[in-house]
Amino acid sequence: MPIDNRDAEWVLRRKMREADTNASALSLHIGKSRTWAHVQLFKDPLGTLWSMSYKEPEALDLFAQKLGYRNRYDLLIDLDLITKADLKALQDWMELPKRTAAFPLNPLAEPANLTVKIPIYGTVGAGLKKIHANDHPEEYVEFDMRELPKAIDVAKLFILVVNGDSMSDDYVSRQIPHGSKILVESDAVPTDGKIVVAWIPELETGVVKQYFAKGENTLLRSYKVGGPTFWASQYPDMVLEGVVRRVIWEP
Repeated sequence: MPIDNRDAEWVLRRKMREADTNASALSLHIGKSRTWAHVQLFKDPLGTLWSMSYKEPEALDLFAQKLGYRNRYDLLIDLDLITKADLKALQDWMELPKRTAAFPLNPLAEPANLTVKIPIYGTVGAGLKKIHANDHPEEYVEFDMRELPKAIDVAKLFILVVNGDSMSDDYVSRQIPHGSKILVESDAVPTDGKIVVAWIPELETGVVKQYFAKGENTLLRSYKVGGPTFWASQYPDMVLEGVVRRVIWEP
């Protein structure tokens, strides 16, 4: 059964006790702020460490060694972020002899089919339906890194399941039917026409809608004619939770 963020936090805290260190000391050891572990790491340990594996590999090595691992790969394997087969494929590729032929190696070829696990946090309404979003993921979906949008921080990606049919209409070519799974990037800044996920506290409802800026106001509208429409001026506490980057599954 795949490890989740709660399991990962438990493993990291156990390793800290065994290494006789604490969160603040561990954060400072790798050049982070004293509060980094509490503010970022323990909030999303799997996403944070996976992001570090390709953005800050040296810092992740220091992190892993401080916890008693030989290197970052042992840590990633322990947290089920990569498998031993993935590591073996990478090692085999690194040991290949260097080419001297006239044609260069394919720059798009990758040594190993490493995957990333993205959490599913619950459902979002495509209508006036109440939703739930869990504090902890319901499950994870594995993606090949090459399948994900470029230049996006993987740690900010999550998945929601669409509940409702207001983002589906016969006159729209790119529909989001009821039951679809959507890939969302948190903290992204939307532009006109993008699909966003928003939380409306007054209604205790989360919605997926098309975004438009109207001067100092914001309009969130449905694809379906006559579907729910929300104005920021009508719901001043409305919060944009993220931008939909892809519909990854349709029923």
